[in-house]
Amino acid sequence: ERMRWHPDEGFTVCTNSMNYPPDWNNPENEEIYFYDSLKECCDGVFGSTQCPYVDDCAPTATPTQSPTSCPERTTWHHNEDVNVCTNSMDYPPEWNNPENEDSYLYSSLGACCIAVFGTPQCPFIDDCAPTASPTQAPTTCEERKFHPNTGESMCTNSFDYPPLWDNPDLKDQYFFETLEECCEAVFNTPTCSHEDICTPTSMPSVSPSGYPTKEPTNGPTNAPTNGPTKEPTNAPTNGPTD
Repeated sequence: ERMRWHPDEGFTVCTNSMNYPPDWNNPENEEIYFYDSLKECCDGVFGSTQCPYVDDCAPTATPTQSPTSCPERTTWHHNEDVNVCTNSMDYPPEWNNPENEDSYLYSSLGACCIAVFGTPQCPFIDDCAPTASPTQAPTTCEERKFHPNTGESMCTNSFDYPPLWDNPDLKDQYFFETLEECCEAVFNTPTCSHEDICTPTSMPSVSPSGYPTKEPTNGPTNAPTNGPTKEPTNAPTNGPTD
């Protein structure tokens, strides 16, 4: 049986070995980590059809380095706006300091995506590509579509969702032009808990439920009476008897 291709745990090569985390076999993870061919793995993990790989089916399963268009640019990092990963040389020089390298610089696109966006696939710009245009380029806030989060507990317009949802057959099922459309489709109500990453605060905002709350009654409350209180009598007391 032909083995599937996947990144190694360090996201430094593609391989068809059986050495990978067991939870990658979970149905929700298979489409993210496994590929039918080496070419698909390289494209998904490194953003190129050629990449370093280890073929366990080869007579000698040693890493084979595929040629790259600019081999000196093997370091990936997020851009200044932290909305893409890129291998450009445009980053602060202090990131090269030993105490900063592990925080800002990564050996592969996949490793950068995992560290910065929490997913092995993310928006990126490959300066080594013939045209260094963004791949899966980030959209402006006004263009971002809403979708349920992975736990389907709210609607959000973040980039944090399974890459499988980008498939043409699934896009209409998971993505919506407005927050209201997402709430209607996912929660059957025009308002729902949501997160709008385009707002200054990115904390989830809980919208009111779709069910009307009981309104307070408009009847008058019992006002205090305005009548005079009883005043003490001024009648003289009985004087002492002789």
